Amino acid sequence: MTLQIKKLGKYVGAEITGIDLRQPQDMKIKTAINKALSDHVAIVVRGQNFTPQEYVEAAKVLGDPFPQNFTDYNHPDVEIINIVSNQHRDDEGKRIKRGGNWHTDHTNHECPPKFTVLYAVDVPRHGGNTAICNMQKAYEHLPDYLKEKIEGRETVNVNQGRAAARISPKAVKRENEQKSTPINHPIIRTHPENHRKAIFFHPIKTDYLTGYTPEETKNLFADILMEGIKEEFVYNHQWSDGDMLVWDNRQAMHRAIHDYDPKEQRQMYRLLIQGDRPF
Repeated sequence: MTLQIKKLGKYVGAEITGIDLRQPQDMKIKTAINKALSDHVAIVVRGQNFTPQEYVEAAKVLGDPFPQNFTDYNHPDVEIINIVSNQHRDDEGKRIKRGGNWHTDHTNHECPPKFTVLYAVDVPRHGGNTAICNMQKAYEHLPDYLKEKIEGRETVNVNQGRAAARISPKAVKRENEQKSTPINHPIIRTHPENHRKAIFFHPIKTDYLTGYTPEETKNLFADILMEGIKEEFVYNHQWSDGDMLVWDNRQAMHRAIHDYDPKEQRQMYRLLIQGDRPF
């Protein structure tokens, strides 16, 4: 088989074919996949058929797996895998809808993950897409007055920040128990490979933006998302069983679309890949 890359969207998304990720990959293939992520922000490899351990090995083509925040949902046999399922419920018995707002993963770490890897185990017949936005393009098209407001600023990241639009009581409890050490990251980060600038933040993990109060930060984030995220910068991935979707957190934000029949199963395996300190 010969690896081929087909562009899916104007600014984000590419499909990779001619590869079986259950097999060991040489350095040439690894380099090509990583370059495709730098070039296209997100990639998909369809029709994979992994056991949990095969999935972990396949993801290692991208780097070393990164421990995840939501340990309550780790796979019982392979703990580095996080299970994302619409069958999970909170302490009150309500379905948990994870990732419904624009964000980038695990910013409360000094070196956040560079890639997020989702593998479709069971998906609904209709809906349940994952949307990925090219935040380099979002930054390029951000109005000058907003660029001026955030230039040189840093987000202060914790487990549960006060800048979140909606604050989870469970997350607040976890924050109070763990007393996480605040981690600062530039809200405009530079990609280490393509050297372009991108908007970079997680609303829920941000306590405040330096120079602003939590409430001011919340409002500023809302303006950035409204002005920066345009339809042409977004790839909406329509899932099929066996899809492996990867996106580059250094230049992307993403969200899950909760528009499917809740009676149907939606289950993903998620892995994160170790990244570097944002700059």
